[in-house]
Amino acid sequence: METDDNKVSVREMMEYLRQNKVSMQYDAEDLEHDLNGIYARLGER
Repeated sequence: METDDNKVSVREMMEYLRQNKVSMQYDAEDLEHDLNGIYARLGER
């Protein structure tokens, strides 16, 4: 399974979470914060 926009598989996302030791108590606010950081870095390219 992949997302339509960025072609990241669920397996890749889970591996990223494991490698970065993302807490299991990861809530919507945490997700929004991380996505904003990702989008900001992508905009710098």
